[in-house]
Amino acid sequence: RYSFIYNSQKVGESKNFLFFQGNLENSGLVLSATRPLFQSPAKNDEGKYIVFGVPFSQYLRFDTDLRYYKFMGRSSSIAMRSIVGLGIPYGNSKVMPFVKSFFGGGANGNRAWIARSLGPGGYQNPTGIRFDQIGDIKLEWNLEYRSKIYKIFEGAAFVDAGNIWLRKVDTQRPLADFELSGFYKEIAIGVGGGLRLNFDYFIIRLDVAYKMRDPSGNAGDRWVLKYQKLRQGNLNFGIGYPF
Repeated sequence: RYSFIYNSQKVGESKNFLFFQGNLENSGLVLSATRPLFQSPAKNDEGKYIVFGVPFSQYLRFDTDLRYYKFMGRSSSIAMRSIVGLGIPYGNSKVMPFVKSFFGGGANGNRAWIARSLGPGGYQNPTGIRFDQIGDIKLEWNLEYRSKIYKIFEGAAFVDAGNIWLRKVDTQRPLADFELSGFYKEIAIGVGGGLRLNFDYFIIRLDVAYKMRDPSGNAGDRWVLKYQKLRQGNLNFGIGYPF
């Protein structure tokens, strides 16, 4: 795994700054490359390379996190974030490992959805909402306005957008794959606000978010904010800012 981080923030100064992190990760390359030299790892009956009798995962994973923080005086600021992620399984693996796949929703993502309940794509599970939805591709954008209210109390208003997708067609999950010509139609949008308690050394955060555009709905009726009731907001609790 290789990570590159750039941060132009100057500690103690309320000045605009940029943050970027890029990660590149590969699994199984060294193990498979050494096989011609040592005839190890061996293969099992399914033709997969194994180590100590266990097939190992092979995949390439790439993701970026770009953020920009703009300060408007000492008491307010705007934070913006863009995430791009791609996972490619190969060799032993037909799919990405669950823990290395991308997911949508959650307290630090699109806050109108519970973690792992968003997507992939426009897929709608016939059995109802599930919290195990993962994908190979992720796009996400976040915009948050932050302002000091009184002493340790801070307020926020935000818009979150994005989704996850599969790289290939899955007949069991229609509309879940990424299509360059129509992926924008499957962007989920959530809006909301929050209250934070800033103790300097840590921040307690409480956000409530509502679905504005739900890609799992019918193509002509995905703008769902008008159907949302006040009690239907998704409540998120966290420590620290979401980004």
